[in-house]
Amino acid sequence: MRTIGIDVSKATLDVALRNEEGTLAKEERIKNSATALRSLLRKWRKQGLCDTTTLVCLEPTGHYSHGVVKTLLDLGQPTWMAHATDIRLSIGMQRGKSDRVDARRIAEYAQRFGDKARLLQHSCLDFTELKTLLALRERLVKERGKDRAQIKDNVLYMTGGAKQLVKAELERQLKALERSIANLGKPSRPS
Repeated sequence: MRTIGIDVSKATLDVALRNEEGTLAKEERIKNSATALRSLLRKWRKQGLCDTTTLVCLEPTGHYSHGVVKTLLDLGQPTWMAHATDIRLSIGMQRGKSDRVDARRIAEYAQRFGDKARLLQHSCLDFTELKTLLALRERLVKERGKDRAQIKDNVLYMTGGAKQLVKAELERQLKALERSIANLGKPSRPS
């Protein structure tokens, strides 16, 4: 089975391709963008190095990997998000680390344990987006609590014109936070 390992970072993707024999066939560093990834896979497909059955494996890296996963699923590429700990434990103690080496190790892991792969579906992207929205809402609710406490505590001990100015500004921020929290609770429109 051919496999592709991708090490995801903010700006770049290190991509390693292993052939059926288990040897490294190709590796490249590309920009972390849908266009660059589509272009690379198209090129490798034209060269006969991979196809739509080639298993792609990557580690979860939060929002940096979200676009990568979406692109792979849109292309119909079997995609597996494997835990970094599982990959490290399967390979054993390794000295030296680079993104390029990590991509090779991920591709090797996918080849050795591909039969255990839990392939991603488009619905996982919706779940990831929902988690992001909930985390943002939680952060805004905490900010709202801080602003409320400041209005009660700090303004209570202030005197003069600054008191009204600070209170008005904090209340303005509080209203803006409440609007943002309310907007996050509304159903979103499909893009």
